Amino acid sequence: HLFGPSTDVMIGANLALGLCSVFMASALAIRLAGPSLERPFNGAIAILVFGIAPVLMHDRGTESVLVPMQFFVLGSLLHLDAWLRGGGRIQLAAWILHSALALNARPEAFVVLPLLWAAILCLEGGFQGLRSQWKVGAFAAVAVAALALPRVMTVFEFMDAAAQSGDVPGLAKASSEGFWAAFTEKNLLFLPHYLSPALGLMAAVALFVVPKGRRLALGVLWLASLVWIALSTLDLPEVSISRVQAPAASWVIVMACVGIFAMRGLTQVRWAGVVAASLCLFPWPGSVQALWAPTNAKVFDGFMKRALPELEETGKSRCLIGLSMSDNPKDIVTRLYPTTPIAVRSGDLRSYGIETFLEAPEQVLGEGCEPLYIVGPQCWAKFHGFDAAAPAEATEHPQCVRMRESTVLETIYEEELPNMGNADFPFYGGTEMFTYGLYRVTGVKIRF
Repeated sequence: HLFGPSTDVMIGANLALGLCSVFMASALAIRLAGPSLERPFNGAIAILVFGIAPVLMHDRGTESVLVPMQFFVLGSLLHLDAWLRGGGRIQLAAWILHSALALNARPEAFVVLPLLWAAILCLEGGFQGLRSQWKVGAFAAVAVAALALPRVMTVFEFMDAAAQSGDVPGLAKASSEGFWAAFTEKNLLFLPHYLSPALGLMAAVALFVVPKGRRLALGVLWLASLVWIALSTLDLPEVSISRVQAPAASWVIVMACVGIFAMRGLTQVRWAGVVAASLCLFPWPGSVQALWAPTNAKVFDGFMKRALPELEETGKSRCLIGLSMSDNPKDIVTRLYPTTPIAVRSGDLRSYGIETFLEAPEQVLGEGCEPLYIVGPQCWAKFHGFDAAAPAEATEHPQCVRMRESTVLETIYEEELPNMGNADFPFYGGTEMFTYGLYRVTGVKIRF
């Protein structure tokens, strides 16, 4: 299952890339601060500040392609800087690879990544290094453009379709007033429970306390951060602010570290740098609740951890039945289950939607696999509209009702758990408790 399309694989990959990003971001902060501040203690401060920032931490419900994208962006910047300082063609090849992967990860990168490259060019030796190797650099730029071209074409096609359909409000109903309102209301820099004000303040202070030759680079980095935030607000539910704007937050944190280094380097205000570092290490009150509020998805994860020990390990095949995206009535609510832990405890695992199973239950039961039925919050989730309030009571999906009434189920593990809702939209009603369960299908009551 190591390379399979599962949440566990994504979490593992993101954990590895995220940990590497901590050290890469710290190296970038040291580079931006300058040779005079390249001290081991400053590196340790950067690792701490960047590594424990709540907004950059993720759980099972917030994993995304933004984690590897940030890794590729940082790799692109560090390799570009190394090449400009005479690192050779290996560094340039690494820059091409990281840049192409970053550009293919998120559409915002097409606008922001060139700004980040410009920030690196503003450091000492940047433009001189580019002028001395401009032919090789031009070839590398063409290579990156060629690798990113298919993604560019799909982005333009999506923007055109979204503007006409209205799926992306910022494209369909663009206005300066609406854009400014979204930028101020959905801006991570103005939401202290996502990003501590001390980090933003130190990033701003860095512009004034670093040597003059480095202020332009920090100014461009600030511009890149603001541009990313502005682009993200075109289509951004409030709950996604911390996740989608995390790259901008990481660049602000890098600049905050530069500010701390610079203040510690000034003899007359060295104590202020220590105080600033201390403030940046402590999250704003309410951060934990804002970033990790309990949801039905997290409650269901806990349920599965308790249910799995009740499912014996076997070398036999199993068939897992659950409400799927193809079951009618269909909905935009995701109907996915953590199948990998069940597959690990089975010889083979096949998945079926409820309708598919009930169309020919004898065929599935006759395949020689052990039929399992899983019930989670998916059975009560329903999209009621972007601005709609949650109904007073949750309604169980008709297919879940049909499955329960049409089959003989043997309980493997069952638990009644509180309805904690969804972080994005009111998918669930006001029902206080839901019954989740893992069952073994032993027969069919009604033949379809």
